[in-house]
Amino acid sequence: EVAVVDGLYRIRVPRVSLQADRQAERQVEGHLTAFVRACAMVESHLSDVITLTTDVSGYLIGVSIVTLPGACRGSEVEDEVDLEAFNTTLSVMAPITAPGPETALFIERMNMELEKKVKNPQEQKSFFAKYVS
Repeated sequence: EVAVVDGLYRIRVPRVSLQADRQAERQVEGHLTAFVRACAMVESHLSDVITLTTDVSGYLIGVSIVTLPGACRGSEVEDEVDLEAFNTTLSVMAPITAPGPETALFIERMNMELEKKVKNPQEQKSFFAKYVS
């Protein structure tokens, strides 16, 4: 019925932590919502992909829903048996932590350059002092 009038299929997910040890820490702070055209859900035979996106601490910050095909083509769905059960794929996207800077190697290089300057005081002269004499 909703697909006939070009309505929307909406999902609503509570904003919670996906980490089991943090679920009781923070109360629910609203909901996340995503939608897709209802005719796309019907034409995909209720096949959809829901993606939950979390922040670095595991709390939900986004939700999306897509169907394949993603657009309504106006094709008739003959068999209503296909519309009895959802075929949903759920994926969770968490941020990837970038590698930290190699500070120990940098400090080691700086110390080696300092030792070279101490051993060879002539290297400490300015550019003009080195070549103008």
